[in-house]
Amino acid sequence: MIRINLVPVAQRPKETLELLSLVPYLGILVALIGLFMYLNKVIYLTRKNAELVSITRQIKDLQSVVNEVEGLKEKKASLQKKFDVINSLMENRLLYPKFMQSLVELTPGNMWISDITTKTVGDKLEVKMSASAFDTYTIANFVSALEGSQKREKIKNADVDLGFMDINLGNINQSGTAAGGKLKILTFAISYNFRTKKDTLDIEESTGTIKVVK
Repeated sequence: MIRINLVPVAQRPKETLELLSLVPYLGILVALIGLFMYLNKVIYLTRKNAELVSITRQIKDLQSVVNEVEGLKEKKASLQKKFDVINSLMENRLLYPKFMQSLVELTPGNMWISDITTKTVGDKLEVKMSASAFDTYTIANFVSALEGSQKREKIKNADVDLGFMDINLGNINQSGTAAGGKLKILTFAISYNFRTKKDTLDIEESTGTIKVVK
């Protein structure tokens, strides 16, 4: 059933009129609340966007630092390679002269070397040699002289073997004669290692200078 209030407005109850008069204000209040929420959201997003811009700028700044660090690492690696090469050259600069001097001193007069090959392995020299002599006594004396050159010294708190070592004498064969057949020519192959005191590089951190330590 539909009821229609036919009472004139002037005769209606005062409470109803007061409620009706508040309706526009309620609409304004709702609009203000909505506007406040919108502005608050805009302020929040603006702040977050500013933070994002700041973080992006910091990342760019840090990226330049990272690139600089990577560049320094590459320079350090390049300098380290150069240092290693120089250090290796300095370590072995006297290895061959000392080896040849020692070999000449230990080689008997009636023995001659026909072929020799060397290879640097770490701080020692690997040697393969072919030689000839007139008798087995000369060969035996040569091997004994090589063995007698070995010595052990303490270098940087470590015992290091120096001189000729790891001697391995191969087969001895007669390759011909000399002096009208009166002397036999014996050929043989021998391998051994040679190590001597090496020069090392010592860098003084206080001055940055490099000095050779023997």
